[in-house]
Amino acid sequence: MAGKLCHPRNGCGKLKPLCDFYPCPNGKLGLTVNCKGCLKIYNQKRYFRRCTPTAGSNGRMMYLLGVSISPTIFKFGSSCNPARRAKDLQANGWYKVILLKTWPDIENRGVQVHKALTPYRIPAEHAREWYAAESPEAMIEKIEGEFS
Repeated sequence: MAGKLCHPRNGCGKLKPLCDFYPCPNGKLGLTVNCKGCLKIYNQKRYFRRCTPTAGSNGRMMYLLGVSISPTIFKFGSSCNPARRAKDLQANGWYKVILLKTWPDIENRGVQVHKALTPYRIPAEHAREWYAAESPEAMIEKIEGEFS
């Protein structure tokens, strides 16, 4: 029976049949270095590492982001990892994105807050979660006013 060793450091290190490995054109024998079971465990750990442990009941956090180009433009949204979301937005633009505040998204309050912030929405085609306010404190006050 032909077999292959799963990687000893990041896998189980056991000799397994070739059918237990995914095809990989760049790997030795055209197969991945880790078996399917080890890859599944690795991907689950990677997914759970991305989410924050302090998230609300649905596993998400509401966040308020500011941008360096204007002190009156803000993005309000919901994510399992707001810091990573800010980093993703930073990569897409030339301006600096700042995470101003986070709240647990309990019982999907983010939807309620989005509806309440509709009058402050920036009128642009792809700016559904972008809002304008006088200052960060004023925007935080409006958002927290929806919780009470």
